[in-house]
Amino acid sequence: MLEDQKTGHYLHIPPRAVVWSQLWGSLIGVPVNYATVVWILETKMDHMKGTKVDPNHQWTGQSPTSYHTAAIQYGLVGPSRLFADSAYQPLLYGFLLGALAPVLIWAAHCRWPKTPFDLCNCLDTGFNLNMLFLFIAFSAGKMITMPNWWGNNADSVERCFGM
Repeated sequence: MLEDQKTGHYLHIPPRAVVWSQLWGSLIGVPVNYATVVWILETKMDHMKGTKVDPNHQWTGQSPTSYHTAAIQYGLVGPSRLFADSAYQPLLYGFLLGALAPVLIWAAHCRWPKTPFDLCNCLDTGFNLNMLFLFIAFSAGKMITMPNWWGNNADSVERCFGM
């Protein structure tokens, strides 16, 4: 909500108009999202439970829990064991890049002052270009397949038997 107010301020939109647009978005978005969830649960529950084979492996219901699982893996296993595989070691440079990026942006801002709106656009563009670079860098090389182990299914690595 605060991000919308900040964007509205940069675009010179009155705060009341921003609040009303947020309220209308909530009034429309909540029922539509709820109806979508109900529809998915009613029509795709067999695929989610694993009693019916999903040919595309897209209705396994694992996306919401993947963030939780990743947090547990990183917190319990730790970065030293998580990044021990040589395929994931280049990802550690992302921490260094993330620490240096604000300093570089600050230095560029001191040399070429910009308005906050221009700086916000520059940061958004930099983030999106970074994500594009990472996607190309890590998907253009060899493909790393998920190993088949006791907690997943050989047909679909998205399905977890632990749930």
